[in-house]
Amino acid sequence: MAMKPQGNTARNWGAHIGMALVALVISAGLWVYAVVVNDPDNSTDMDNIQVTYVNEGVFKARSLIVTGSRGRVNITLHGRMSDLVSLRREDVTVTVDLSQIEEPGRHELYYEVELPSALGGRTVSWAPKTAFVEVTADLLDTRAFEVRLMGEEVRAERDYLIRKEELSPAAVSVTGPVSVLDGILYAGVEMPRTSPLSSTQDYTLPVKLYDAQDRAVVSEHLTLDDAEVTALFTVLMEKTVRVSLQFKEGGGLTERDNITCTYEPESVIVAGDPERLSAVHSLELGLIHLADLLESERREYTISELHLPNGIELISAVEVFAVDILIHDVETVQRNVAPYAIGYEPPAGYRLVIHTETLLVSLRGLPEALEAVTASNLRAVIDLSGVTLPVEEKKYFGVGIEIPDSVAVGVIPPEGGRTYEAVVELVLIEEVDD
Repeated sequence: MAMKPQGNTARNWGAHIGMALVALVISAGLWVYAVVVNDPDNSTDMDNIQVTYVNEGVFKARSLIVTGSRGRVNITLHGRMSDLVSLRREDVTVTVDLSQIEEPGRHELYYEVELPSALGGRTVSWAPKTAFVEVTADLLDTRAFEVRLMGEEVRAERDYLIRKEELSPAAVSVTGPVSVLDGILYAGVEMPRTSPLSSTQDYTLPVKLYDAQDRAVVSEHLTLDDAEVTALFTVLMEKTVRVSLQFKEGGGLTERDNITCTYEPESVIVAGDPERLSAVHSLELGLIHLADLLESERREYTISELHLPNGIELISAVEVFAVDILIHDVETVQRNVAPYAIGYEPPAGYRLVIHTETLLVSLRGLPEALEAVTASNLRAVIDLSGVTLPVEEKKYFGVGIEIPDSVAVGVIPPEGGRTYEAVVELVLIEEVDD
């Protein structure tokens, strides 16, 4: 079969391209003639132009806000073709005056169209295709909503505790349409997953709004005075410490040799800053003077009597501490002692008479210490320094029982906890002689 020469095909294609170029040039020339030379009047549509609101300050002063999407309009432009061709959508401004609205609801407002002033000295007019712009207005209000902590639970490491969770601010103010605000129940911040804490930490978290079904409320018309909230977790160290009483030696007793205490409870859990807590090993309930402790007894102390150092707080739920105080390894003896007076000089013609010849004094201490008490080192002293005695009137005065400090023996007060007493009288010397 014979093949056609390839040269003819190439020449045909070249001819077609040439003719197309000629047609293009002719078309361009006709367009230039029609637009530039002839420049006839024409019309064109411009659709979907977004509206710009004006006088919003007056509108908001009436406590109103626009809800819904911003309106758009369609218009028809009339003018010379060259002007219409040069107009762009962004050159056309459509405005709606919000000062026309005085109450909430749906409103149909007329709009204005502003065209560029520089159009080659010629005029372009417009005609509405959209009759009006629908604007929905709602009442504007500001309300406060509490902030809740949501999300993952924050935990503390072992031997630590989260003493306080604090949100700052605790409430946020939200401004927006009443119809949207009515659907908000609370503000929330969501805590992300964290490692267990061993020190105080704070986190800055974004605020979200929620309704009664815990669904997020999102609206472009809402503004928050605080878009973020700080969540502060105060972390303290825990420690178990014992409770104790302090004792002052006396009355023939020492804490080490003669006192045994049983506490209920024996210890409590406290918390505080790790550095401060490291110095706390026990907590005092009070001080007991052993000279005043006459016998074994049970005492109770309220929580208010527990001495807590600054910065340390009690975690255990305790209200009363019971302490059994046992006295042991001591003996009690009684000795007769004759009292005598010091610090008093009777007036002329009078003499001081001590009617109490002897006092039966109770002593307490270790057996060997009690044996060291003799008539020479046990004294009953009536101190009358600065006292003015009436004549012929018997008076009771307290008697101090003195024992050398080198003798570890205590004096037990008389029954009832009173001091020893003696009867003294100032009488005439003649009466004494009789």
